[in-house]
Amino acid sequence: IRKKIEGLDASVLSENGLTFTLSGPDDFEPMEIKLSDFKKVSEGVYEYTFDGRIPTGEYKVVESGEDVEYFTVTVSGSDKAQEVEKDDETVFEIVNEYVAENTSYAVVKIWDDAHDKDGKRPDELEVRLLANGEVIDTVYVSMVDAVIVGEEDEEYSTGDVWVYVWEELPMADEYAELISYTAEEVLESDDYEQTDMEGDEYYTLFVNSHQLEDPCAEGGCGGDIIRPATPETGR
Repeated sequence: IRKKIEGLDASVLSENGLTFTLSGPDDFEPMEIKLSDFKKVSEGVYEYTFDGRIPTGEYKVVESGEDVEYFTVTVSGSDKAQEVEKDDETVFEIVNEYVAENTSYAVVKIWDDAHDKDGKRPDELEVRLLANGEVIDTVYVSMVDAVIVGEEDEEYSTGDVWVYVWEELPMADEYAELISYTAEEVLESDDYEQTDMEGDEYYTLFVNSHQLEDPCAEGGCGGDIIRPATPETGR
């Protein structure tokens, strides 16, 4: 029996009780074989070889096991009958292709600068996406990523809030462990400082503030930061 596993580590499948049942002619007693009994022959490929002779006739290998959380799987080759003939080498090949379910992650940038009254706001901002602490993507967010701010928001207007969303991110890694996504910004400006940051498993929000040359200009004095609704992300 040759087993090919794509997109997932075999240790996960051993833990979820993946087994193979070989059935054959009436004079052959069905056998149950665990994945842990297989020998690894190359990356993602495992084999189990029957020592000694088995009766000729029609055989079938059926795979069974629990679902792997966060993954969908396509199985080919299981429950397929093959004829075993004398002095012939028969290979039952079963291929499992695992694909992680998707999620999304957003970065929300708020400019606290009285709608760029002093004209100091950068044209774009470098933002990095991290998976389990490792940078996996870098984007440049700009005014084209601005979202519409409702009239009820007195603190900010359209153009003050930039949003970028990463779509179709895998929820889990090859060991079926959830991936932790975070974001970080690269702010290279002497005119702004990061005054607030918050987030969860689906988004990170940054607030960058600028000290106005006329601090009491319209929109530049008093009041708490009113955050717009964060974008809908996740599974």
